[in-house]
Amino acid sequence: MSSTFKNLNVAESVISRAIYYKRANIKSLLGGGNRGGRLTIVYPAGQEIGYGFSRGSTQRISMRSVRIVIELKEYNGKPYYILTAFPTP
Repeated sequence: MSSTFKNLNVAESVISRAIYYKRANIKSLLGGGNRGGRLTIVYPAGQEIGYGFSRGSTQRISMRSVRIVIELKEYNGKPYYILTAFPTP
């Protein structure tokens, strides 16, 4: 499946909300010496945030959640960075 956010504003908003929602978990992992690991967050947005298509199909699928993979390594002076984020059904 390939997917995309509706637009940049929607992507930034839902990713920010997801990180805020999981902030305690992120802080706990960073404080526990888990540097170099990865954290996957799946966050239900509660509304359509994008759309996608299954391989070989022309049927548009509504995406209502986001999957974010965070790399728990320092980058540009920050304790972690977002490796990827994409909408999911």
